[in-house]
Amino acid sequence: MDPSPDYDASDEIEFFFRYVPWGLRGVTDGNGYPPQAYPPV
Repeated sequence: MDPSPDYDASDEIEFFFRYVPWGLRGVTDGNGYPPQAYPPV
């Protein structure tokens, strides 16, 4: 997979903060980070 030219550290931060609420809910499925595109509900 080629790195996206518009990818930078801010994308890492965005993914991280998108994951945190699910992680706090305990919706970790063993695959860890990053989460699935559609987190389980």
